[in-house]
Amino acid sequence: MSSTPRDQRDERESEVKRLELAVKRMESLVNKDRQDKIQAEALRKATKEEHEKRKQGKQEWWLKKGTLS
Repeated sequence: MSSTPRDQRDERESEVKRLELAVKRMESLVNKDRQDKIQAEALRKATKEEHEKRKQGKQEWWLKKGTLS
């Protein structure tokens, strides 16, 4: 930024800050998507394992609605 003419520095600095914020937002979205995929895969795996156990004779297990709070 030191090579930028003085009359354009403020404008360029605000543009850089705006772009940095945009990059941070995109990184946050990517991290959220990655975390969502990990959680979905863990749920799929647990569901599949429970289904296999039920095939082998395990009784179904349900959480009571009152214990969720």
